[in-house]
Amino acid sequence: MGRCVLLALLLASSLCSLPAWAEESQGQIGAAATTPRFVLQGVDSPELSQAILQELCQAWADADTLLRGERQPVSRPLVVEVSFTRKRFSLPGLPSRWEAPAGCVYLAEGYAVLRLDQDLSQRSRHIIRHEVAHWLLWLYWAEEEHLPTWLNEGVACLLEMPFTPEGRPQLQLERRRQFLQLCKRRKSAVRLERLLSAERSQAHLTSHEYAFSWALAFYLASQDAKKQETALIDLLQANLDARRCPDHAQCLQQSLFQLVKPPVASCKELLRQIEGWMSGQWTMDASGL
Repeated sequence: MGRCVLLALLLASSLCSLPAWAEESQGQIGAAATTPRFVLQGVDSPELSQAILQELCQAWADADTLLRGERQPVSRPLVVEVSFTRKRFSLPGLPSRWEAPAGCVYLAEGYAVLRLDQDLSQRSRHIIRHEVAHWLLWLYWAEEEHLPTWLNEGVACLLEMPFTPEGRPQLQLERRRQFLQLCKRRKSAVRLERLLSAERSQAHLTSHEYAFSWALAFYLASQDAKKQETALIDLLQANLDARRCPDHAQCLQQSLFQLVKPPVASCKELLRQIEGWMSGQWTMDASGL
């Protein structure tokens, strides 16, 4: 049985070899080209191991498409520990508060913890894609400092569903519904302004703040800012540049206001613009935009 599991893991891992930029480095395929993107732990079934690894690889491919840029990723695998129960996770240095969530990535150590269903349900696939997105964001765009939580979680929520055949993020109807409901509340602009502030930069988000974060990321990813890039890529770059500002959050907020089309001057205008776009008469079905 142990040999079967090992063979299945090796087969599935071969699907997750490093991207072409690593293979073409120095004009030849080196040892780094065979390094897997993921190392899976906690799964005994060879078939389930292969299915999870395939899902991890597809999540990587979609996230890599969305988060493209000139930044060179770190060539090391993400160790993924899977649990099918509510037992306490036991990763090195992982805080005890992580025993409840469905998934998390412990970035500094290169570990991910995923609580999945044995049948690899739609919920499980969303968890896999969400956490892989966090990993690539950290590899590509975070450098020594973390992204603001709203931007980090917004992009991860955006990538929870597979891309459309055209290579675009899918519209998530339930998140859209929640966002539009929140927009109708009197203090919605105040909520958004608080989300974008420095005091929320590394805080845990509420369900309402997740809806706002997803809407911002989805809107930016759907706007062509220049050539083949999107406003989302420009905002990620602006986040790196804003580290030189005395008020990082304020500088990033101003970049956000200028990147939306047309530019806005306040959170109230931004919400009104995205609400109008989300309420428009464009196709809103399971296939996305």
